[in-house]
Amino acid sequence: MADMQEHARNDPDYADRLINEQEAANFLGFSVRALQNWRVRGGGPEYVRVSRRSVRYRRRDLVRWSEERLEPHTSASSSLQQGVREADGTGEDTPQEPAAPEQGPITDAASSPGGRLGREPTQATPRRLRTLLPHDQG
Repeated sequence: MADMQEHARNDPDYADRLINEQEAANFLGFSVRALQNWRVRGGGPEYVRVSRRSVRYRRRDLVRWSEERLEPHTSASSSLQQGVREADGTGEDTPQEPAAPEQGPITDAASSPGGRLGREPTQATPRRLRTLLPHDQG
C-alpha cells in the first residue's frame, strides 16, 4: 500500500489508470488464469470490459478487493463463509459441492443392454448421459 501511495505522489492517475490482465495478475500476485476464472465464476475484483475480448482493471479496485479479504487469523469466522450462511437464511454452513447423483448397479457385459459394461441408468443420470447410453428408458 505504501508503494501505491508513493506512485500516486508521482502520478496522480496511478490508482485509476486501467491496466491489462497481466499487470493486474502481477499486482495481486496471482496468475492471469485465476483472474479469468474469477470473472467467469464470480468472486474476483471488479473489472472494466473494454470490448468483447478485452478487459482492464483499476489498481484502486484491486487494492479494495484484496483488503476486503483480510482476516486477522485462521480461527476468525470468514466473512465469505458468513455471507454464505446469511444468504441461505439458515445461519449454518451450506455444502460447497452438491452430492453426487445416485447411480444404478454396476452391470457386466452379458446382462447389460447392448453388451456394454457400465451402470444402469437411473432417474439421477444426467440427461446428456441418458441420450448417449443405448439403454431403454421406458
